[in-house]
Amino acid sequence: MRCKVLILSTDLSGGGAEYVARLMSDRIEQSICILFENKKNNAPVKSLLYVLPGSKIDQRLFTLLRNVLRLIYIQIIKVAYRPLITISHLEGPNIANLLSIGGGYRCIFIHNKLSSNYDGSQRFDRLKLFLAKILYQKANLVIGVSKEICREMVEDYGVNQERVRYLANPIDTKKIKELAQERFNDDRDCIFGVRYVVNVANFIEQKNHEFLIEVYQRLIKSQTNLKLVLLGEGKKKHHIKNICIEKGMVINDLTENDFISDAQVYFLGFQANPYPFVRNSQLFILTSLWEGLPIALLEAMCLGKPIVLTDCSSGVREIMLGNDEVIDWAERDGAIRTDYGYMLQNPLDTKDPEYGVWEQVVSTLLLDDRYRLECEKAVKEYVKSHDISILEKSWAKLFR
Repeated sequence: MRCKVLILSTDLSGGGAEYVARLMSDRIEQSICILFENKKNNAPVKSLLYVLPGSKIDQRLFTLLRNVLRLIYIQIIKVAYRPLITISHLEGPNIANLLSIGGGYRCIFIHNKLSSNYDGSQRFDRLKLFLAKILYQKANLVIGVSKEICREMVEDYGVNQERVRYLANPIDTKKIKELAQERFNDDRDCIFGVRYVVNVANFIEQKNHEFLIEVYQRLIKSQTNLKLVLLGEGKKKHHIKNICIEKGMVINDLTENDFISDAQVYFLGFQANPYPFVRNSQLFILTSLWEGLPIALLEAMCLGKPIVLTDCSSGVREIMLGNDEVIDWAERDGAIRTDYGYMLQNPLDTKDPEYGVWEQVVSTLLLDDRYRLECEKAVKEYVKSHDISILEKSWAKLFR
């Protein structure tokens, strides 16, 4: 048996890269998907799925052995199915794609700037960066989800410019709108009866939840009935809950307890269908330190949500400002008002974070009905260009 496309991904749940891999697995005929972790988001896909061994091995002593086993399995699958194209997402799968032999035309997707993802402080980070500099030049096609990522591949990783392409992340707008109407018939439905802002992000350093909590603490001094709803899991979740408690906030983790109406911060955990919670929010807020092109942002725009977010990537700038030029924040007041909401200076770029500016712009969006309605119309119109029905044609053109 020969397959047309082999897809390598960490898993099919959670983040933006995994979301794109899941769309590909469901949309591309005669495809096989290899997962590094057994996380499928309960989402049925058309691809034949393989899960690589060793997903539960975390001890560093066995990491090398696990990766060697995975590489052998990938090589066996490539030989058995003889794919015409092998597509991979994120650094681990990308490196495995290029280290293994064969697999036809080898295409790697870059979803974040590597210089942002890895600071080189960890041994395995340094190894990934070293391998990326050697191997990425060997890919037949390198796709960056933002123009800045494409530039990094050419200027810092020596990839031939003719092999680099920019292709924005897609979303399934029709499916998102349908799922946003769902109700759960449990305590989660109680969330829809409160006034809240929403954040959808795993609890990891990149997403900068500590900053978000600081902003919210100031915000509720004037917006006393405003709640904060957090969707996601991650190793820093317990830490963020403790910060909220230390600041005197009432928290409610619906993965552990029943709904509490007088809570201020709600932790909903990972939700296979996050869209009803986004749809019923007042606005979408993102405080990330870095991003590629956030799927969660595009999904919020699809549901007509005004945006407040950090200047965390060129992909975000391309959306909010229409270009990817670096901003001289010294000439700004810490925030830029756009057709879709506000973009604010990244906390990494300043010694004194402007919490007061964040409080002001969020309050403006909450209180200015006219501006919020204008944003709602504009984001819905913008996100049409990211619909899967349009971008899968670009996939076909590239892979042809």
